[in-house]
Formats: sequence, C-alpha cells, structure tokens
Amino acid sequence: MARAGERINRVIEAVINSGDRPSGRRHVEDEKIIGTIEAARRVGIEIHRLYCWEQHGIVRPSTKIYGTRRFRRYSQEDIERALFIKFLVDEEGYTLRAAVSKLDRKAK
Repeated sequence: MARAGERINRVIEAVINSGDRPSGRRHVEDEKIIGTIEAARRVGIEIHRLYCWEQHGIVRPSTKIYGTRRFRRYSQEDIERALFIKFLVDEEGYTLRAAVSKLDRKAK
C-alpha cells in the first residue's frame, strides 16, 4: 500500500516539474490555474476522459465565461486528484467508482 502511494507521489512530482513545453509558448507550469488541454496533457489522458470525470464529480474545474464561450480552469488540486484516479484505474486496476471511494477516504 505504501509503495502505491510512493509511486503516485513520484508521478505527481514528475508532472508538476515537467520541463516538456513547446518552444515559444508561455510557461503554463508557472500558473496556478490551467486550461483543459494542458490539464489533460499533464494527467496523460484524453480530453473526453477529463470531461467524463468532471461529470462524475471527480474533478471540479472553475469556469470563466467570455461572451458566449465557457472555459474550464483546472487547479493544481484538480490535477493531483485526476493523477491519483488515473493511477488507481490504469495501474492498480480499480474501477472508477472504487478509485473515487479510495480518494475520498484518503482525503478524510
């Protein structure tokens, strides 16, 4: 159990400290709030999977509305939650429901 926790902490740390940035782009890692594409890239999942997790309440991005467009903004906490869920589902073989339950127990 401790090994799984250590592995997820290493994954989260690697993503946070990632130097993988396209040249000429601003440093998104320096920002506390990021957009959907960058959040999905950091977690290592497709955007539709991130949206699905949002519908299930796993991540709760804030939204900014500009005119008729709505933009999701993910916090570092959202990224860490998504990384932990991804780890449990993909690496440990948990179902999504069981992974969310484990995350909720860990948070208490």
